[in-house]
Amino acid sequence: MLQVSNLKTSFRTPEGIVKAVDSIDLSLRKGEKVGLIGETGCGKTVFGMSVVRLLPHNTSISGKVSYKGKDLMTVPESHMQNIRGSEISFILQNPSVSLNPLMRVGGQIEEAVRKGKNLSAQESRKETLRLLKEVNFQDPEYIMNRYPHELSGGMKQRVMIAIGIASEPDLIIADEPTKALDKGNKKEILSLLSDTAERSSMIMITHDLAAASELCDRILVMYAGEIVEDGPCDEILSDPLHPYTIAFIKAHPKNGCKAIPGSSPSLIDLPSGCRFHPRCPDACAKCRTNHPDLSNGHSHHRKNRCHCH
Repeated sequence: MLQVSNLKTSFRTPEGIVKAVDSIDLSLRKGEKVGLIGETGCGKTVFGMSVVRLLPHNTSISGKVSYKGKDLMTVPESHMQNIRGSEISFILQNPSVSLNPLMRVGGQIEEAVRKGKNLSAQESRKETLRLLKEVNFQDPEYIMNRYPHELSGGMKQRVMIAIGIASEPDLIIADEPTKALDKGNKKEILSLLSDTAERSSMIMITHDLAAASELCDRILVMYAGEIVEDGPCDEILSDPLHPYTIAFIKAHPKNGCKAIPGSSPSLIDLPSGCRFHPRCPDACAKCRTNHPDLSNGHSHHRKNRCHCH
């Protein structure tokens, strides 16, 4: 369904060129759910926005994004607008910012419902009520007439999911869908996404390992703009190969919150060799000078970017 090849995205800034996404490959089958995990600032969100071409003017992007045989990097913007929100849905993080504060919730969902469809006002309203019920609102009529600021964080996130699934998309890109939610709301949102994902392929962008483990078939681990490990979700979480993946999992609250030494490198001034070597306990001389490839090693279904593991 989706094939990303050698995707590179950078930004021109007064301080220099930010290499946010560097030579990423990803293939997504119909119905597959992939988690893109990593620390804040590693380029996860930029990758998702690159796929759907939602980028600022100071961006340079290259590579190929093939969706159902069409290269999304070359289709006209008018065509891309039809694909976004109808065939591919991007559920943005932080609904407090993403939702229009001056527009009632019902109107915002109806806009998504009507995209690509010739529906009457009555039909749009009926479908909006159905969607609000689907995302577990007990009184959809009441919610339709609320403004975003009148809803809690969890309720706003459910509204974002309703907007995201309104067009029955084939691909959903969900950016940090459980961020800043309490345990109860997080569980509810994951359940909704799981139900939705039965009908769609999904890329879930997150730093939440628990969320990824519950929802995803496969995980890609991202560090400093590139993928460092790729494989089945259960295998990566139980037997990680890359030193960064190992450290990232140990830093999870469930595993003792062991902090990763040092800090992520600047995407303007990346280190030579392996990008993780300044923080890696296993780094050798080769790691400091030679940039490792993402290779299969001993397993055809696992990939790892490391000289030592």
